[in-house]
Amino acid sequence: MILRSSNRTSRGHRPAGGRLGAGLRRRAVCAAAAAACLFAAAFTGGCTRDLTDSGDFGPNPAPSGDYATLRLVVPGVSTAGTYAAEVAQETLLEAGKLHVLLYAKNNEDNWQFVSVTTPEAEDISEAEVAENGDGSATYDIHIPFPAGNTDRTFRAGLVSGLTLDELKAQGGYTDTEDGPWWTVFASCTVDEEGTRVENPLSEARLRLTFDTEGKWPVPPAEEFRSFPMWGESGTFALRPGATLAGTIRMTRAVARVDVGVNFHKDEEGHFPLDDMQAQGLYNGGKGTYFELQSVSVYRTATGGVCGAREGNIDTGTGQVTDITLSDLYATYDDTAPLRYTFDAGELTTPAGAVDADAANRRSLTRQCYVPETENHGLDFDDAACIVVGGKYGSATAKTTYYRIDFAEVRKDGGGGELKPTPESRIDLRRNHAYVVNITSVSGHGEDTEDDALRNENTKLTAEVVDWDQSQQVGDIVTDGVYSLSLSKREQKFYCDGTPEALTVTTDYDGELGKGWKLTIEGDDDFKKNIRYYDAEGTAYAPGSTGWPSQGPTGTTELRFGMEELANNPDGTERTLSGRLVFEAGRMKSQVSVSQTSRDLLRILFDPEELYFGPEGPEKSVGISVTTKKEYELTLSGTDGTGKKYSYTIYPETGGTIPDDRFKTFFARVRDAKDEYLVEPAKLPEGQDSRVFTFEVTAELKNNNAVNPVTERFTVYQLKEPVEWKVVANTVHPYELRQNGGYEVVVAHDATGVWPKIETTPSSLIWWFSRGEAGAEDTWLTNLATWYGKKIESVATTYLDGLEFTLQPNTGLGRRSVTVQVESNTPGLSPREANLKITQKGRPLTLEPTVAEHTGGGTIVKQSDPEGGNPGIYLLDHGYGAAGGAYTLAMKSNTNWYWYWNTDDGQQVHEANMGLVAPDWTAKPDDRVPTTDHPDNGKSEHTWTEVATFSVPDFDRGDTAFDESQTDKEQPDVPLGGERTVVRELRNVHPELTADDMEENARQLHIRRELPAHTHIIEWPWADMTSLNWAMENNQYDDKLFRFGTNATGKLTLTTGFDLSEQAQPNSEKTYTSTQGYQLFEEKFADLTRVPVTAESEGDDPVFYKLRFTGRTANADESANEAVDEKRIYYTGTQMNVPLRNMLPAQRYLSSGAHTLKLDFSNSYFNRVKVRVKTVLVNTDGTTDGVDEYWANNPDNADPRLAKEHHLFPTTDWENGVEFTSDGSSKLIDVQLPENIHYNMMYKVVVEYARHKGNGNYEDQWQELDKLVIYQDGKPYAGNVIWKYTPQEYGWDMMAKTDQPNPVLPKTNLRVDMTNNDEWIYAAPFAENASAWGDIKGSFANAKAKHCIRGDAKGPDGLTRKRVEIPNQWGPFLWWGFSSDKTRIRHVGNVCEGNNTYYKDVSWINPSPKTKVRVQTLNLWYGMYSNGSTWLMRRIQLYIDDTYIRDIMNVEENTWARDVTQNVLVLTTDYSQVAMAQNCWPNFEGWGAHWWGNQNQYMLGNPWAGEYGWGYHGHQGYILNVVWFNAKNQAVYMEQEITAIKYYALEGEQPTAIWRKKIELQTTNELNLQQ
Repeated sequence: MILRSSNRTSRGHRPAGGRLGAGLRRRAVCAAAAAACLFAAAFTGGCTRDLTDSGDFGPNPAPSGDYATLRLVVPGVSTAGTYAAEVAQETLLEAGKLHVLLYAKNNEDNWQFVSVTTPEAEDISEAEVAENGDGSATYDIHIPFPAGNTDRTFRAGLVSGLTLDELKAQGGYTDTEDGPWWTVFASCTVDEEGTRVENPLSEARLRLTFDTEGKWPVPPAEEFRSFPMWGESGTFALRPGATLAGTIRMTRAVARVDVGVNFHKDEEGHFPLDDMQAQGLYNGGKGTYFELQSVSVYRTATGGVCGAREGNIDTGTGQVTDITLSDLYATYDDTAPLRYTFDAGELTTPAGAVDADAANRRSLTRQCYVPETENHGLDFDDAACIVVGGKYGSATAKTTYYRIDFAEVRKDGGGGELKPTPESRIDLRRNHAYVVNITSVSGHGEDTEDDALRNENTKLTAEVVDWDQSQQVGDIVTDGVYSLSLSKREQKFYCDGTPEALTVTTDYDGELGKGWKLTIEGDDDFKKNIRYYDAEGTAYAPGSTGWPSQGPTGTTELRFGMEELANNPDGTERTLSGRLVFEAGRMKSQVSVSQTSRDLLRILFDPEELYFGPEGPEKSVGISVTTKKEYELTLSGTDGTGKKYSYTIYPETGGTIPDDRFKTFFARVRDAKDEYLVEPAKLPEGQDSRVFTFEVTAELKNNNAVNPVTERFTVYQLKEPVEWKVVANTVHPYELRQNGGYEVVVAHDATGVWPKIETTPSSLIWWFSRGEAGAEDTWLTNLATWYGKKIESVATTYLDGLEFTLQPNTGLGRRSVTVQVESNTPGLSPREANLKITQKGRPLTLEPTVAEHTGGGTIVKQSDPEGGNPGIYLLDHGYGAAGGAYTLAMKSNTNWYWYWNTDDGQQVHEANMGLVAPDWTAKPDDRVPTTDHPDNGKSEHTWTEVATFSVPDFDRGDTAFDESQTDKEQPDVPLGGERTVVRELRNVHPELTADDMEENARQLHIRRELPAHTHIIEWPWADMTSLNWAMENNQYDDKLFRFGTNATGKLTLTTGFDLSEQAQPNSEKTYTSTQGYQLFEEKFADLTRVPVTAESEGDDPVFYKLRFTGRTANADESANEAVDEKRIYYTGTQMNVPLRNMLPAQRYLSSGAHTLKLDFSNSYFNRVKVRVKTVLVNTDGTTDGVDEYWANNPDNADPRLAKEHHLFPTTDWENGVEFTSDGSSKLIDVQLPENIHYNMMYKVVVEYARHKGNGNYEDQWQELDKLVIYQDGKPYAGNVIWKYTPQEYGWDMMAKTDQPNPVLPKTNLRVDMTNNDEWIYAAPFAENASAWGDIKGSFANAKAKHCIRGDAKGPDGLTRKRVEIPNQWGPFLWWGFSSDKTRIRHVGNVCEGNNTYYKDVSWINPSPKTKVRVQTLNLWYGMYSNGSTWLMRRIQLYIDDTYIRDIMNVEENTWARDVTQNVLVLTTDYSQVAMAQNCWPNFEGWGAHWWGNQNQYMLGNPWAGEYGWGYHGHQGYILNVVWFNAKNQAVYMEQEITAIKYYALEGEQPTAIWRKKIELQTTNELNLQQ
């Protein structure tokens, strides 16, 4: 059945079957009235269409310079929360569909029609953030007027949601000789008898109707159709320009129907219509499975009337009291219900819900809108109702159907629910939201929708709550011009009096002042108990300085609460009540406030749910309980095995985590009562997203009168993490802050801001919706264009950021707008995914100066307010005994106040005042604002005498400091050191918020310095940077830091893993003497924020840097000097790489036996166990192939060849050797035996076990993995060790062809030609045949022993090829252009007799202006066989300054010609190409050439097209030659008398690599590993 809760007023019901009840008056009556009006006009002039002679009053009258501004307030929800881009825009007023009907009184005080105006888009603006803190939207529209009507009285009616054509059809629009006219609207000034009416709009509003044609068009199925609305003004006079002429409340003509499974309710038990979230009945598998599939709405009207009939709506509150029907429209028959389905995307789930949880939390919200429909008094077969389809019991069940009636619940005498009757059924009223909340399902429904429609019995229970959305405008009153609105009419408090927000909005700026005033009504007890709370949470009683007795125009959020209220003395409940009365001009509105001593427990979550990726990170959740009494908070859930548990999280901090699927489980944050840390364990590989559902229960301690309360909290861990964040923008900088969400802050004169966004995944689709209510946002001029706009791949789509355009802020106060980030992809936290755009106000000035002084200094500005730190002004009287007198002035552009800062304690403040300003007098007094600024907020003003004081002369008297008694107090010693008093300065102005005042806070520091005596007496421990700290026998708790001073000292503790100077201190205490030389002490344990226990040594080490700073006098007390000392301590276990007897960079030892020394004195521990072993590894340091090698080694039984050698300790190795922090030696000797493995190495491994306390050690030994020591293997032959891992051998070990002066890998090589076809040795692999044999033999053995992989390729596959070139003319090389001049080609040329041979080698495509440079170098010298010498000149080619290759090597003594050009420039048409002389005049191009004979040989192989380099030795015999061809293959060549012979490497390139054996030994000294 249905539980209906409503504030609906009762009325008589119409008879059954009266669906088409009283309709609108017939159109014929309207026509008759129009005729009567025209007839009367002929005699009275009272119904003319023109009040002036100014002309046209058509649908868009020509502006004459005069216009009125009307403010429209639309009730309800203006944003859609999670569904912002996918649902109805309930407050939309659409340009082209908003029309103004204007009536005015003529000279005879009769109403007559003036015009219809359809404002253009630029004439409609949102006057404030389209949410006013109460769910409403506010618009300003401009209505043009003909000139000369300022003395008239007007009424305006506004209709929205109709096109102009629809309006013309219904308004009787005609074109006459005198212009356009609206016959129907003109007729509304008289009734059907022709009598003048008091309000023509009461007739006009009933003439306008609308059709529905099925479901109301709403995304995502269809483009949204704005709702029909009606609103009308009272009488008003024309106020030209931007002056507000009146405020009009708009009322939607449709009702909204939401359907869901167990909707969430807010703290007050209401449904939040702006964010409807279904919770489902499933409860993580512990409840009822019900998967909503469809919702069908039956028998609603097919159309409606835009405005309500007179009397059917309360003109004061806007509440609808009865339905207004039209006889033009029937209802949809049973064959055509309004049907909504999940498959069509009309039923949605809350963001973040997944799997079964999502299927059970479906709802239909902000999709279904219907005209007013008569339902009260109708029989079962005629009544409007809903039929829902759903799967009961499981996801595989078939869909069955259930009927839900719009009706009140009535019960019989026994308490049983009765079936709906005609009298219990309720109408569907305009501007109402009907929430159909399914609260239980007990079985399967009917098989078909039609069966369910006609069946009175149902196994489903639902409540139907109707909510008048006019209430979402709050309590709004208007005087016809200005308005005053409160966000609520009533506020209830329980015994705790927890503060609640109240929003006040007004635009009043009239003759009685500006803004609003607040008074309080109630008895004395109520007035004593109520409190106002500022932004910092400070409470103010009525009449106190901070109580808000008045406020500015615009929107202001206030927070009111109550002091805790106890029961009456006899134990009965006590109540208080009163009223907060707000006035603006003559407008008055109030909030009824009540408080009961009864306790109402509520659990509040912030955020309401948590989202994690597959690997965290850790996040916090606020879990607060609305009580000031002691309570217990428990959390119930089910672990991964299905076992249920109950776990206390407050006041206990929690013990063992009850669910191993969590890494951190609701651990309370230290010093934060309501904040808890949560982090799931890493999501297992292959597992999908998972959901954790908890029941959180709060129960008062020792109080049975208040029932416990339980709320559900959900944690989601998503397989694919979802993140939205704002990052710095280097192109368009801004100040970026993060506190939950993100805030970008810009200057007051900024005209734009570009927040730069990054998302995970980068393709995330998201959009902005409105954030906090009540903020004014018209200064963000393009903000509306971002709402609901889908954004995808933001980092690449908006490279420079998202552009928001701003108007400069001409006010003093900052202004901010927060927008929420929404996405249909689950995983975004509302607490984190939001953007706040803040624009600072105009700069504030507040500057103290010294007006007069004697024997003193001036005031110096040390800093401006920035980053939350106050601006500092310093008046430094200096060091010494002399005093002085001061008079201070103040300059500011606002009023201001000041007060003494006593953060260091009242006693310290008073002691310092006695030394600095004992006779201080000031005006104004502390915390009393000035009120006499002549131009507050607009210009600077100076107060010439705001304070006077004297710095007294200092007299040390006869008491001197005794240096021998530094460890004893000397109270008679005068106070000294830097003595400072601080005056806090604040600007005051109505536009400034508390945040503005604090961000612009300034301080005046008044300081003098006197002789100081500061001495450190005791440190907790000595400096322990290289010692180990024992925490046993409670040594930790008792350790003290002690010092004495007559001045000030500061003790700073920095804790963490990194003690860099940039590390932020986490504990800082300042100590100031107030009576002579005082002694101070501090327990080290009280300073640390990381708890240290005996078990802490099993943790990673924590370092503590304890630093003391202060000042003390020099020997003659002529000045104070700095005292700055520190000590470093640590706890926990950190094993560092020990010192070892090897060179710092050494990693290897030879295969021979060694004594390895390891010193662990540089590690940090209390107690630790250590052991050392060696492990067999391959030559690359890995264990790859070790098992295969071992299995195939026939000698593996030899213990010397073991895979692992346990070396230290030599006995009881399993338990290791214990080291302690008692100062004993940490040096050990490890005996490494000889490694007799061929090719394989041993790795030295150090393992350690942490001490857990009480002599117990961890079972798990850990490897000190940063230690790197290898003992080499033995080579098979010679000194060669092969690397196991295949890799390219690297032919780049040999010289390359593109190097002008390559360095040969080997020198003095000679190819022995005794074997023509096989290598005797392969240079540069080896230096001789013996070495070559060692290499090949070593590779073969290593492969046979499986020391290298079987697929490795070695040197034994290399062969050579011999090529001979007969005696001939020398080679000729040429560079030239192709015939089409598009490419450069490289030509090899050989001349023999009259024959010429050409060989094209390569083509280069030059770009225009390619620079070609020919460079000549004197490189080679040689000698002919006859003893004469010659010079070889090398010619190189560069293109665009990049070396290409040699053109020619030229023997200078034989040249007949020189190279003509050294630099050639190629152009597009090659006109600037210089042609070198050459022996082939018919060849187009340029080049260098040489001419030789049979006794002169140059290196080259023009037949093969292979080019390279080489050099001569002496006497014509070529030595040391290595040649490369184009394939980078090595070619070896020797010269004979008649021929040049080449030998090229052939075969497969090697993939394994060899090195020489290691021969390094240990050293005598110990070194750290580098």
